[in-house]
Amino acid sequence: MRVWQLRFLLALLLLFTLMACATSQEKARTKLNEMNIAYDEDTFVQKASEGDVQAVQYFLESGMDSNVLDKDGNTALIMAVKEGHREVVSLLVEMGADTEGRDKKFESTPLIWASLGGLTDMVELLLDSGADLNAREGKSGITALHAAAVKGHTETVKVILEKGVDIDVLDKDGRTPLMWAARHGNTETATFLLDKGAGLESTEREKGLTALMSAALMGRAETAKLFLDRGADLHKEDKGGRTALSWASQYGRTETVQLLLDRGADPSIKGHFGQTALALAKENGHDNAIKLLTPKP
Repeated sequence: MRVWQLRFLLALLLLFTLMACATSQEKARTKLNEMNIAYDEDTFVQKASEGDVQAVQYFLESGMDSNVLDKDGNTALIMAVKEGHREVVSLLVEMGADTEGRDKKFESTPLIWASLGGLTDMVELLLDSGADLNAREGKSGITALHAAAVKGHTETVKVILEKGVDIDVLDKDGRTPLMWAARHGNTETATFLLDKGAGLESTEREKGLTALMSAALMGRAETAKLFLDRGADLHKEDKGGRTALSWASQYGRTETVQLLLDRGADPSIKGHFGQTALALAKENGHDNAIKLLTPKP
């Protein structure tokens, strides 16, 4: 066969392929029209969020870009993940949806959203599809591990750690996943993180708070107890010279104040501004904490 003949056959084959593709796209759009579904980006993302597999399939077959954003700045993959529609997520990924595509509001990836929702099976699917385990949310810099710890999704934390991520990874403020678990009182997750080697005495960047201080200021007595049982430094000071007792007293966390006092916390310690735990409780009008901290006659 001569060269010109070969070129002609290849061109003809390409033409037939393009015609078949165009015909397939037209058929898919016709199907959407018959379903009274508008052909636009917002509707595509909406159908993904509703878990409508058939509609999403038709949109993709019709030539819709799988990574378009709706009017709120969300991709179809992100909305399908947030709503927990595994079949749609699987379809979108298979058809080329970007696992690193971000929403406009929080600049989070599908993996971070799945971790925040504790959707462990979705997390596994995304990771198996090549999602970046170390990707960070654009605002606070949290990773998937932080997100799971924030909400206390221990099983999701377990899956993420099994992939080899740094257990003490820092967000933009220097907070570890353990600190986030502490702030939200997620004792089970905190226990798991400690069992896996999370740093108990790490300090965040701005104020130098430890996990114990974070639990204390939020009044997470059970979580604070865990840290104390694991050997947390009761009298460690932050950058302002405040201890866990100081923080609990300032915010009137009575149960935590009592716990810290029972464990031997020294109420006479003064921060860099000369304020004791009692002074902080008085300054903020926390009567119950004041009673606990006032020396008995």
